[in-house]
Amino acid sequence: FGVFDGMGGEERGEMASYLAAKAAFSTLRSGTPRQTLEAVCQNANLDICHFIEENGLGTCGTTAAMLLLTANGVSACNIGDSKIFRLSAGSLYQISEDHLSIAPYGEKAPLSQYLGIPPEELTICPYYAELPYADQDKYLLCSDGLVNTVTDQEIMFEILHNGQPEDCLQRLMAISKQRGAPDNVTAVLMRML
Repeated sequence: FGVFDGMGGEERGEMASYLAAKAAFSTLRSGTPRQTLEAVCQNANLDICHFIEENGLGTCGTTAAMLLLTANGVSACNIGDSKIFRLSAGSLYQISEDHLSIAPYGEKAPLSQYLGIPPEELTICPYYAELPYADQDKYLLCSDGLVNTVTDQEIMFEILHNGQPEDCLQRLMAISKQRGAPDNVTAVLMRML
């Protein structure tokens, strides 16, 4: 499962996120879950860099937040500021790590890591975590557009009090939209059975 949030202008960002999703779909599972998710990131990064070079574009890229389910548990991987949350035993916590640089006061912090960075400029280092399965745990993968308009407490309340993941996501999207979400909002919610 994955959420990819493009950057670099609407058309460029859309293509970058598409290429990352395509890499996630087409990368074969091989080795450990970590090796598989890192291969997705490497393949997506190279595909996006090739697209930039072929089309003579400037900055273009995407963030990524991914979960890989295995027989032993859940493997999480992210790069950029798309987030992965886990709701377990009534507590919500972020299991992803934001890749942000320091910004001048009052400005949004730029990304320090994302997919679309030429390998000769910087080696990408996605964050990785492994978690055990737990019945009824819920995982939320989302773009920064959601968390910039909805608080962690509101996310936890909606997930706890809306039985079906679809209802919860519709409510969170509605709240974000009511608050004039300045960025696109993408989210996936999963419940372990």
